Amino acid sequence: MTSRDNHDLDVTPYDVRLQRYRRHARRWEQRAKAKERKLADARRTISSLVDQLDAIADQLDNLTTRLNRQEP
Repeated sequence: MTSRDNHDLDVTPYDVRLQRYRRHARRWEQRAKAKERKLADARRTISSLVDQLDAIADQLDNLTTRLNRQEP
């Protein structure tokens, strides 16, 4: 038997469960990071849309002001 074989025999059910929990934890971390990226993208999109709406509101205000000046 090699030292590696001895090492394989030393693996306990606790070690197996620990490895499984670590794999699950890595998956959950990856999912959380992906959701954080999606959330950041959504926030940027919303911010951009709000800026566009603000610009449209400013244009409407300017047009309304002009129209009010032209009325007799």
